[in-house]
Formats: sequence, C-alpha cells, structure tokens
Amino acid sequence: MLTYMTKLTQKYDLHHLIGLCVVRRFLGLAYLNISFIFPLVGAVQLVKQFPFKRLRIEILLLLFLAILSFIRLLFFYSGTSLVRSIQFTFIIFGFDYICLKFSEADYVKTSKLIVSLVAVGALIELMCGESQEVTKLIGIGSFVVRRMHGVAGEANYTTLVVLGVFSLFFYKKMWKFSILCIPLWLSTFSRMFLIGFAVLVILYFLEKKYKNLARLFSRVLLVICFLLPFIYFSIDRYARLNIGDELFQSLSYNLEVFTSGRSIIASKYIEILLDNPFGVGYFNTPFLQEQFKSGLFKNKNFFQEHSLYLQIMVSLGFLGGGILFAFFWKVINIASKNRKLVLLGPMIVSMAFVNGSHDFIIYMIFAYSIKEVSLES
Repeated sequence: MLTYMTKLTQKYDLHHLIGLCVVRRFLGLAYLNISFIFPLVGAVQLVKQFPFKRLRIEILLLLFLAILSFIRLLFFYSGTSLVRSIQFTFIIFGFDYICLKFSEADYVKTSKLIVSLVAVGALIELMCGESQEVTKLIGIGSFVVRRMHGVAGEANYTTLVVLGVFSLFFYKKMWKFSILCIPLWLSTFSRMFLIGFAVLVILYFLEKKYKNLARLFSRVLLVICFLLPFIYFSIDRYARLNIGDELFQSLSYNLEVFTSGRSIIASKYIEILLDNPFGVGYFNTPFLQEQFKSGLFKNKNFFQEHSLYLQIMVSLGFLGGGILFAFFWKVINIASKNRKLVLLGPMIVSMAFVNGSHDFIIYMIFAYSIKEVSLES
C-alpha cells in the first residue's frame, strides 16, 4: 500500500508535498501535526533499498548514528528513546529519498509550498490571537514583542523553516519569494534568522571569487558551533569557582542574558556529557529526569539542549559527536564543489540554536547542497 502511494505521488508529480511535514503542533494542537510524513516516506525508501547494495557515504555516516542510538538502549532504555531511534532511522532514508528522487523543480515546488504554509499559518495565528509575549533584552534596555509560534509549533523552529526556504530562494535568485520570507521571520522575531542571514551574505560574496576561503569559513563555523557548548561550560564553571572575579562574573551573566539562558543550559548538559562520555541515549529524557530532579531541570522547557550538536553529543557521546562532525564535514566538501555553501552555511549556524535532528528543512537543504554530485560506497 505504501509503495503504491509513493508511485502514485511520483506519477502525478505530488511527491514535493512531503513539505507538508513542517506543520507540527500548529496552534498547540497535537492533531495538527503532519511531521510523520517524512519518516513515513523514509520507511518506504528503506524497504525499497533493502537489501542494501550501494548507499551514499553521507547516508552511511548517519546510519552509524542510528546504530549507536540502538546500542545505547542496551544501557539506558526508555520507550521514548526506542521510538525516536526508529523514527530517526526512517528519517535517514527519507533524506536518501530526497537525494535520489528530487529534481530541481521539486525543491522549488516544495519550498513554495512550505513558505505558503508558513504565511497562512501566521495569518491564522494572528487572527486567533495565538502568540506569546516575550521580553527581549538588547544592550542596556528591553522591549516587549508579539511573537508567533508558527506552523512548526515553536518560534525558533518556524524561523529555521523560514531561513531554509529563504536561503534556497536567495540561491535561485527568486527575489519575490525571498522578500516574502522577511515578514514571516518578523512574525517569529528570532535572532537566529539574522545570524543565519549574516552567514549567507558572507558566503555569497566569498563563493563568487574565493571558493577555498568560503570552504575554510564554513569549516571554521562548524568547529565553532561544536565547541560553543564547551566554551559556555568553561566560562560558567570558572565563574562559579571564582566568585571574586568580576570580569568572568559579568561575562557569565551577560552570556546568559544574550543567549536567553542557553549558555547555562549548555553548561549543565556538558556536565551530563562529561559524566556519561558514551551518551545517555537518544531522546532519553526519562533518564535525565531521574538524574537531575533539582535546579534547572525542574523546568520541563529545559529538557532540550537547544543545539543539535549538543543534542547528539549528550545522547550518543563523544563518538556520536565525532560521527556527526564527519557527516557535516563531508557535506561541506561536496557543497563547496557545487558552490552551494551559501545554502549550507545558514543551516550550520542555525543548528547551534535548536534540536533539529528530525527537522525536514535541514535534510532538504543538505540534499540540495550535495545535489549533482554522486558519491556512493
């Protein structure tokens, strides 16, 4: 049945409708969650690929992560971790499907569908009054903004979606759609878009004349994103151990304010990682709840690392982090050959702000970045 549905969507040029999966808990409603489409497509692709004869090296690296997640279940078992590990495996093959099946037109159609969903979602949310008051601290003052959650169910995840399609439209020089993304970003009011946009602009000019420099910039950016949680941890730890050092006390406090608490969250999770160098298991929040019932982890909103890099390292240990790093490094090299780092750069930096291992938009941009180069093993 699933195979028939897949053939039917391809026959009538509907497989770009996979973009519907960006809708996730829209308006806080559990039944307005279509994110299952992506892993469902991956499940079909997995069945079609088995037994595996040839797989792209990028797929193999991600499969190593999935295998690690199942191995950790032997030591830190939870039902959530098992379900998420299975889901992640299907998503990997969903990524494989996009790499193999999506044409240039499919990427454009999918992006148009996504931006339409975000726009309609923003209008509905505005009419329903479903928004949250958020105080943003900038410099020496503060102000209050109205912030939409968006179709992805949370402002930063919706911003990730908007940034992804904006980057693709920008690369394709589809300026009308690029401009449309600006007010959609303003509805979420996330600084992540500004940072991603700055990286996009830098890579846009570098790739024109300095291809090697653009690749170097992307690699350095990747290293910084991986090391950022450790930098937060070092500053926070030194500040706690040296109460009299006003410089580090001020630096730690300002970092906490500027990052909206992410620096403290990262510091706590690095402690978990150092205590469990092989990881605590994929999405294994019950273990975290058991081990850390006091302090920061009393608040369920902090049961996210707010960084894909930190998420994988805490879940699957330093080995998992190393495999993820190798995957991104490989993707950067291929995207550089295709002169598509302008697409990849914003995603690299954005993943330092959200847990995105299951987010379709990341895999779609990765797939488009490595398009036209076939590396198989």
